[in-house]
Amino acid sequence: MNRFILMSCMSLMTIPLFALEVMGQAPGEPKCIVTDSGEYTAETVEQVSAPGTTSGVSRRIDLNSVKFTTRSHEVVAKAGKRFGLKFTVSGLPGNTRITLRKVVTHPEIHKPDGTVSKGYVVNIGYTTSAEGELTGVEGYGLDLPYEIVTGKWRFEIWYGDHKLAEEEFNLVKEPS
Repeated sequence: MNRFILMSCMSLMTIPLFALEVMGQAPGEPKCIVTDSGEYTAETVEQVSAPGTTSGVSRRIDLNSVKFTTRSHEVVAKAGKRFGLKFTVSGLPGNTRITLRKVVTHPEIHKPDGTVSKGYVVNIGYTTSAEGELTGVEGYGLDLPYEIVTGKWRFEIWYGDHKLAEEEFNLVKEPS
């Protein structure tokens, strides 16, 4: 089951452009390494309702199908783009279902219903390995015309009170 992750929809191991960041390093606390980030492609397994997210839907994707295509924190804002981070967390209880919290902040998005979103928080379930590790991909897909906004997008991954990872992307206009 941990092969699949929830991917919010408005929704690695060679990383020459990025410094690997380890957060939550106190003894006995979980540790996280961001192993990739940027634009990616992935096979969607199913799309599900996700109230509280900007678009109201999430995707379950096959973790094994994720391919990072551009390793950059600058992303051209256009339909069909997916961007985010891949990470590995260790130091968790083994063979356990845990909940991580994804916090997304983004520029103002004016939704068709007249509301404005500046981000959202969603809980994501994972199952750890016997060794107490998990690998996940979290990000965003620009699928709907109103989602295509430029500016700073930030993803934070939390376990309880521990911020495990944070990545920021700058979405820019498509060159003419």
